[in-house]
Formats: sequence, structure tokens, C-alpha cells
Amino acid sequence: MHDFLIEFIADELEIPTSEVNDVSELVGDLGFDSLSFALGVSEIKGRFGVALTKEDVFECKTVGALIGLVESRRIAASDAANAIGHGLGDL
Repeated sequence: MHDFLIEFIADELEIPTSEVNDVSELVGDLGFDSLSFALGVSEIKGRFGVALTKEDVFECKTVGALIGLVESRRIAASDAANAIGHGLGDL
């Protein structure tokens, strides 16, 4: 997931991946704008099944914070699905 998001951000902003790292600021360093945020939300949902709002992404100041948010939401969704799956076995 980490490498994919780094590559996606670099491709979207048309910059080398070497310029994107965990401490890169999305807006200040990389120039993320509202279109970038909207495309990022859509790509993250499609690729990882994680629903984020533009506001969620905007609150992430750095690439690392965005990756952390996606990972935590993905884990939470997986845990919820597992809990539901285990609960169905009790029926």
C-alpha cells in the first residue's frame, strides 16, 4: 500500500517518486489541490476499499499521515468484517 500511494501521488502530480516521501507535506511541498484530493479519495476507495472524504485527506498534512489513515481505516474495516463473519457462525 505504501509504495502504491507514493507512486499514485507522484504520477498524479507529475513529479518523480524520489520527491515524495512520508514527511512530504501534501499541500506545502507537493502542491495538492482540491482536484488532487478528490482523485486521491476515489483512487483509495477503488484500490483499497477504504472510504475517505476530501476532508479526511485534507486533515492529513503529510504523505505519511495519509498512508497511516488509509492503513488504520483498512484494518478497522477488516476487523469489522471479521467480527460480522464470526457472528454469522453463531446463527
